[in-house]
Amino acid sequence: MQPPSLPLGSGPSPAALRPSRIPTIIITAIITTVVVSALWGLAIAVGIYYYQENSPSFAVKITAPPEAEVGKMTSMQMEVSNPTDQVQTLNTIDIADSLLDGFKVSSVMPPETSSYGGFGSSTYEFSKTIPARGSIKVTFFLEAAKTGVWTGDVDFTNPSLSFITSSTTIRVHEAGKSPEEEVAGPEVPKPPFVLGIDTPHRVNLGENFTMRVNVTNPTDSPLVLGFIDFGGTLPEGLDLQKVSPSPDHTDREEDLWSLVFSKSLAPGETLATEITIKATKAGIWTGDLDFWDESSEDPVSSSVTIRIDTPAAESPSPD
Repeated sequence: MQPPSLPLGSGPSPAALRPSRIPTIIITAIITTVVVSALWGLAIAVGIYYYQENSPSFAVKITAPPEAEVGKMTSMQMEVSNPTDQVQTLNTIDIADSLLDGFKVSSVMPPETSSYGGFGSSTYEFSKTIPARGSIKVTFFLEAAKTGVWTGDVDFTNPSLSFITSSTTIRVHEAGKSPEEEVAGPEVPKPPFVLGIDTPHRVNLGENFTMRVNVTNPTDSPLVLGFIDFGGTLPEGLDLQKVSPSPDHTDREEDLWSLVFSKSLAPGETLATEITIKATKAGIWTGDLDFWDESSEDPVSSSVTIRIDTPAAESPSPD
């Protein structure tokens, strides 16, 4: 006897007999996403480590006049110090176009080996070695060409292309007119404060020292200094003791100090601040001081490097 045959179309379909591939696809996608994310995280971590290990320990100071007159020559001097015991190399100085757009660079001393522009800045190559605890000075001779308030960052790079950043602001007024007669210059993306920072670059562990910070309003209108941030590795090796005049309040975090002033500066007014700091950890500590007003999206910054040495043990006194 023949077994009964199933009617056509009855029974499970071939697709139902195959195991579903959807869970496999989902698992594969999840694994791929996790692996790619891990690789990106590793690449970022390596980049941060490389930058920190190769970051220059320069101490930089920019000296420039707060004002200049169209058609007249002026100069901007940059002193780059090496507070370490190792020779360092100043590879390039990069100056933001937002600063140089108001000037023509007449000459540079010592002369650069080459220069070029692009990506919003002008680069001047030097490849100058700085001996241990030594310094070099580079002077840019500028002809004021266009009225306005010109401000921008200046980056000092080493051969690894890591850099330290400072900034400056110069106001250019028309020939024969005082700054008070000028119409306000173009809006600038950063507060046009003129900064002056005086600090020792080498101190002993446990020592208290004073950092003097001057903030000047070079414009014809009031400017409000909102707050000053101390960033980078500075809070790691230093301890804030006292600020005079006192800010409205001070915020301290592990990697950031904020001195909140909300101080209105009249045209030409300078806020002179003395900050007492204690050296608490041996090493070389570098970071930016960021100065914020109440309207700009970015601060104007200046870089500070301080080396803290462990003092040699005192020799025993003779009996």
